Amino acid sequence: MKAINKKNTAFSLLELAVVVTILGILLAIILSGRHVVSTSRLVNAKSQTINSPVKNISGLVSWYETSLPESFNKNEKYDGAQITKWYDINPYSFNEKKNTLSKNANEAVKYKAKGINDLPTLEFTDNGVVSDITLDLPSFFQGSLYGNTIFLVLQPSIIETSNVPINSYNDSPRHLINIRSINLLRMNAGVASDSNTVNISTNTPYILAAYFNSTSSKFYLNDASNIAGGGGYINCGTNSLNGLSIGAVSQLDTTSNFNGYISEIIIFNRPLKKTERIDIMSYLSKKYGIWVENLKDY
Repeated sequence: MKAINKKNTAFSLLELAVVVTILGILLAIILSGRHVVSTSRLVNAKSQTINSPVKNISGLVSWYETSLPESFNKNEKYDGAQITKWYDINPYSFNEKKNTLSKNANEAVKYKAKGINDLPTLEFTDNGVVSDITLDLPSFFQGSLYGNTIFLVLQPSIIETSNVPINSYNDSPRHLINIRSINLLRMNAGVASDSNTVNISTNTPYILAAYFNSTSSKFYLNDASNIAGGGGYINCGTNSLNGLSIGAVSQLDTTSNFNGYISEIIIFNRPLKKTERIDIMSYLSKKYGIWVENLKDY
């Protein structure tokens, strides 16, 4: 039997120790790099929000987002936390926390540290629980909105027959914005009206602009110029918007819970001009890394 060379064996063990040490250092660098990238994204998101054109556009009613410290209670701003308050950051009202969305704490609405583009988001999931799924605002302190433009940044995780990310608190209109299927958007301000065929996928982020303007109502979906589905105007009715329910039609609804992420909601009390819509969708696109068509088409 050939004798074992102890010097070579010892040298091999030393080499192995060096390799393990190097691998540990490389892993630490990779993990540190990931943390730096994640932190950089969050810093950029905050900067995009602070410097966005939103606050300079007239008619801003309420603005909810997920990157700024003032959006949530400090003790609810960690991964998996149950959210009970989502504060309006509209610079004309947030100091008094007037248009606050609220709910009782449970698993239906949670803070997720890494959601759309690894940025903070709110995760909505019914988990078989129907009651108290929504974040609610009984009424806007500015009063009823008789025409409005709503921007949503969302990512559905399940698309079933009826998925309502946002509705009027008073349930009239019912299904204010409803993802009816993978190819249908519906708005309802007294009249249920469907968009033409659109392409909506699960686990895909979207920037949605909804114009509630009676017979001149319309959707824009990841496109700043072309109406969703390539169609024309739709008639959604004329009911006013008095308050909000986020995540379902109402707390007691059993068929239209929204499952997925919602990261930002911006509401104006008038139909915005094309240039204003493009400015806001451009801001949201840069912040969340979501591709939007025709941002420079003006």
